[in-house]
Amino acid sequence: PAGQATKTPPPTPPAPADLPPEKILSVEKLVGTWKASTADAKFELQLSKEGAFVWTYSRGKTTESVKGVFAVDQNNLAMEPDAGGTMLAEIDFADSSHMHFKMIGGEANDPGLQFKKD
Repeated sequence: PAGQATKTPPPTPPAPADLPPEKILSVEKLVGTWKASTADAKFELQLSKEGAFVWTYSRGKTTESVKGVFAVDQNNLAMEPDAGGTMLAEIDFADSSHMHFKMIGGEANDPGLQFKKD
């Protein structure tokens, strides 16, 4: 039908390649054991150079661990637990042993977690 060829495509989101090089994650930067805590909980994230992770969460006497594989894309960390699902986080390094970890799709007022590498 006439007129369809002139429709403009929907705008594409800006390319994430605009990130400065120091913001782009590499597996090498992430490998290690990272720890964070809040007023009532503790978190540990172990990342291996082979692409495996262990996420441990402790609150009071309750401790839960999740294992799986991870991948990086730009400044995002994608973790796929063996149990299914995906955890996505935006990572911002302050330096080589400190990073800010914020879940993507979480609460808007979520301050995220400040992790420190052991």
